[in-house]
Order: sequence, then structure tokens, then C-alpha cells
Amino acid sequence: MPTTHAHTSNSSYSFLDSLSNDPNVQQLLSNASRSHQTTLIHHDYDTIYNPSLINQLLTTNPLTIAIHNTRNLSDSTKYNQVLETMLNKNIDFLGVTETCHPKGQRFKAPSNLHYSAFWSNIVNKKAGVGLILHRKWSPYIRFIYVDLYMKGHNKIRIIVIYLHANYRDKQARLKLQHTLYDLLNSSTRANYHTIIMGNFNANIDRFYHSVAKHNKGNWTYTLLHHLQLLCFTDLQLTFTHDSTQPTHTFKMMH
Repeated sequence: MPTTHAHTSNSSYSFLDSLSNDPNVQQLLSNASRSHQTTLIHHDYDTIYNPSLINQLLTTNPLTIAIHNTRNLSDSTKYNQVLETMLNKNIDFLGVTETCHPKGQRFKAPSNLHYSAFWSNIVNKKAGVGLILHRKWSPYIRFIYVDLYMKGHNKIRIIVIYLHANYRDKQARLKLQHTLYDLLNSSTRANYHTIIMGNFNANIDRFYHSVAKHNKGNWTYTLLHHLQLLCFTDLQLTFTHDSTQPTHTFKMMH
């Protein structure tokens, strides 16, 4: 009798191993997980979708976050236009990429009444990132990338990135990605609500195609894989089917 029981258990394990290694089953589980996640998000959206509550959200100081690939922000006129647009659109946080800022960029417009700006530490004439934020959020800032400590022990971490576009900079890009891994892992351990956005300089459609075939793809996708492992959600993929939309922003889902 014990022998029969052991034989049945081994058969069960063998069956489960075969089942878990079946690519069709893996794809089914992946699709089911994504569908469930989307359903939860849309359920939350449907819950708040009533005119009175939306009007209240829009008129009681909402938090607005945006991203913009500037393709050179060294010109003062262009920079001031960006600030004016932020003010007109009530944008609280704007991540800017490919700033190509010169040496004095980090000190640009320090006397602006409404906005403060923080730039990548190293001067980079070919890339560079920055985060422009409304001064009303300054009391909540702890770190440059930015950490916000809100009421109710809610912590928000907003990260803006620009990964190397030139593949000849592979080692530098890999080093930056490992730094981001550490930051994302520490964000998870510290229970931050984390948003990472910017220019990943990777073909995300090819990445998803690679994932569907259970391939890890090449080294340019390692950060995207890490975001998946940490259960981040691609907000554009979740909320739109329009492939012409420009950017993918990832948010950690709890």
C-alpha cells in the first residue's frame, strides 16, 4: 500500500512538471494573470467613475505626472516654454529626457516662482535627464529621484531614466541597469509606490514578442525583465490598444 502511494505521488509530480513546462499552459497562465490585473484596475476605475467624484478629484489638488523627451533643452526659450506649458496644464511633475544640457543647466531658472528642477549629476551633451516639479511638493522631497512622504504613511518614488541609446556603450548601460535594479529592489523592500518612466531605448514590442515565446531576449531587455519580476505594470499596455501612443510608463502594483 505505501508503495502504491509513493508511485502515485511520483506520477503526480511528473504530470505537474510536464504541465508546468508546457508552453501553451505557460502562455495561458500569463494571459490569465494579465487579464485579471487589467480587470482589477478597470474595476477601480469604474468604481470612481461618477461625475461628482471625478469633479471633486479634479478640483481638490490632484497629483499630475508627465514625461517629455525634449531632444535638447539647452535653449532658454524652449525651457521657459516647457515651464509655461506645465503651469497651464497644472502638471506637478515632469520627467524630461535627452536634455543634452550644458554645464550650467543644473542652475537654470533657480528663481522660478512655481517650479524647481533637478538634473542628472554628470554633464552629458548627448543625453541627460531631469525632473521638474512644482514647488508645492518641495517639503515632501527626501531624495533626488524623487521620494515623497505623504499623509497616512504613504510613500511614492518617481524615477526618470534615460538608458544609453548607443549599443557600443553596452558596459555603461549594464552598469546603470544594475544600479536601477538595486534602487527598484530597495523601493520594494521599503514599501514605496514606485513609478519608473523615461526612455528605455529598447523596442518594447519586440520585448513582448520575445516574452510570448519564453525567451529572455538580448541584454537590452534585462531592465524590462526585472520590472516584470517585481510585478510592475506597463500602464500604456493596460489602458490603450493604440500602438501609436509614444511612451510606456511602469507602475508597481500592490
